[in-house]
Amino acid sequence: MSQPKCPLTTTNGAPIAEDQNSISAGARGALTFDNFRMFEKLAHFNRERIPERVVNRTLPAFLHRRWWPRLQRLRP
Repeated sequence: MSQPKCPLTTTNGAPIAEDQNSISAGARGALTFDNFRMFEKLAHFNRERIPERVVNRTLPAFLHRRWWPRLQRLRP
């Protein structure tokens, strides 16, 4: 059995029929402000945060646990 698609909603929870088409002024015209869902979608996309990549984080921790006690003994 195929599962039903989850309904599309706005950030307020109001259902929308589809969000693939936008309202424009003419065939190649500018977008109108009636299309609040598209502006909402673009604003949400604009605020996405991409975290920085942590490179080789486990190796320094491993070396710290392995060599730190030896360094402590050598310390006056």
